Amino acid sequence: MLGQTEVQTVKTSGNEELSGAFTLTSDGQTTAPLPFDASPFFVEQALGRLYAVPNVDVTRTTHADHGFTWTLTFDRAVGNFPVILANANGLIGSGAAVDVAELRMGTVPAHYGSAEGTLIISFYILLSLFSALYSALYSAL
Repeated sequence: MLGQTEVQTVKTSGNEELSGAFTLTSDGQTTAPLPFDASPFFVEQALGRLYAVPNVDVTRTTHADHGFTWTLTFDRAVGNFPVILANANGLIGSGAAVDVAELRMGTVPAHYGSAEGTLIISFYILLSLFSALYSALYSAL
């Protein structure tokens, strides 16, 4: 059995339209300021610069309380990943806030650490690397 991937959300909100920026922190490392309406790609790139954050896929939705929700899926993390910390000091707007929630705790695969588990994990890491390389080459065309 493969482990379950960790999923967290980062949600900005306010009483009025937001502007400014916020930061995210993992294991003592902090991203550069992220615009209040940062694209999923921008957030992925910022988190990717932190050595403590494994490969993360990001999606973004808009919601009614003047903000956005970014869903972070840590697809190469093994086990439970520490919850990202958020700082809203750079967000501008009445009631501006940023909250992080853990939607799904990551779990360790059943055979993790065994020869069989190492083979399975290695296969999925190679598959992810191949997919990333293919995407990079395809987008360069």
